Amino acid sequence: MKQALLDLLVDTRDQGTLTPNMNASEIITGALTAADGAVYAVHRGIPRFIELDDDKQAQTRDAFSFKWQKRDTYEDPNSAILHGAWMLERYGFESLEAWAAQFSMKRRILDLGCGSGWSSSMWLNTPGWSGDALWVGADISTAVDVAQDRLRHIANVHFVQADALHLPFADGTFDVIFSEGVLHHTPST
Repeated sequence: MKQALLDLLVDTRDQGTLTPNMNASEIITGALTAADGAVYAVHRGIPRFIELDDDKQAQTRDAFSFKWQKRDTYEDPNSAILHGAWMLERYGFESLEAWAAQFSMKRRILDLGCGSGWSSSMWLNTPGWSGDALWVGADISTAVDVAQDRLRHIANVHFVQADALHLPFADGTFDVIFSEGVLHHTPST
């Protein structure tokens, strides 16, 4: 976790300040502590704000963790072509590069329910993405670990494991909130 992300994070319960347990330009393993002593783990550079007491939320987390770890089911050139075309039609951009250029002009973008980062990767992986904007992928599941593995090479991307109903960000933090349910296409042969 880099300082740019740390500067945005707040306690999910009261929007209070969080303090890291170490001084470093990047925290790979550690913790963030709230004013009342509550502790949130940082593992693999990803702050973890998950405390699920709800069985249905836990089931959602587990299902999506499983789904997005099966990278062979969606990471192939045919899927990328079909999904990219579908997204362009759905959102009305001329090209993925135009989409990336538009989002690059923003200050901060939240991909809420990012899963493995599949949908955002369509435009993040184009020459149109300048990396000037800060992109944060948030997901309730450990799919954020997959997203980090897939997207860590891209400038200014960050990841948070959190419940969409209890995000660790103050209101108004993001200029754009992107949330895309992915429709998987199976090419006919």
